[in-house]
Amino acid sequence: MVKRLKSLSNVASEISRGKLTTDIPILSKDNVRDLEEVFQVMVSHLRPMIFEMKRGLPPCPEDQYAP
Repeated sequence: MVKRLKSLSNVASEISRGKLTTDIPILSKDNVRDLEEVFQVMVSHLRPMIFEMKRGLPPCPEDQYAP
C-alpha cells in the first residue's frame, strides 16, 4: 500500500506542475483506489478548464460545480 501511495503522490506532483496528461493507475478495490479515482476525476475536470483558459475563454459557470 505504501508503494501505491508513493506512486499516487508522484502523479499528484506531476499534475501540480501542469502535466495533466498523466494517467492515474487504478490498481485495486480499497480505500487507496477511492483516492486514485478522486484524483482521476479531478484531472478529467481540470483538462477542459485549462484548455478553455489557454484559449482565453472563461469556464462555464455551470461547469464550475459539476460532480
